Amino acid sequence: MSGTRSRHLADQGIEALLGDFLPFAEPVEVKEATAAFPRLPDPDERIFLQLAEAGTAQLLVMGDQDLFAVPPAGDFRIISPTEFEVILRG
Repeated sequence: MSGTRSRHLADQGIEALLGDFLPFAEPVEVKEATAAFPRLPDPDERIFLQLAEAGTAQLLVMGDQDLFAVPPAGDFRIISPTEFEVILRG
């Protein structure tokens, strides 16, 4: 590992994070996407774009570097966890 830290959370960390996050979350129903989403390197990630659109998100925080090159399709920006941390810290 030589000085790098992992961004992956253990199960306990995930539960703690969700416990902090869920009071601020709202359920959304994903119907058909209205935005013309581009072809993605990993089609399984399309649901995250659809959720961001359906939930009228401003930001979508993703760790997948491939998604940063995806042209915007909706009213949200895709940012890295590091960028989000900078926003939160103001």
